[in-house]
Amino acid sequence: MVDLIENGVPNIVCVQPFACLPNHVNGKGMIKELKRNYPESNITAIDYDPGTSEVNQLNRIKLMLSVAFKNLKSDSTVILDVSLEKPAREGNYTSSRF
Repeated sequence: MVDLIENGVPNIVCVQPFACLPNHVNGKGMIKELKRNYPESNITAIDYDPGTSEVNQLNRIKLMLSVAFKNLKSDSTVILDVSLEKPAREGNYTSSRF
């Protein structure tokens, strides 16, 4: 997640599959500290297990996107590059901020 934030991708969905203890400890455990160190970050953890409703998952993703668009509008220096030009490393197609 730090690599993503430092390379201009502040909007992150941390997806945790059913019974994924490493992500629960490392991913969720670091989100608060990451938000403190990188205030521009927008990180949302989504659990995918049998007890979680799909509506809750979708609402959390929509809320994260809403915050992302709000931050995008407030940042007047942002220029989106949505071209699909081939980057230096093969297989990675990126656009700025999203």
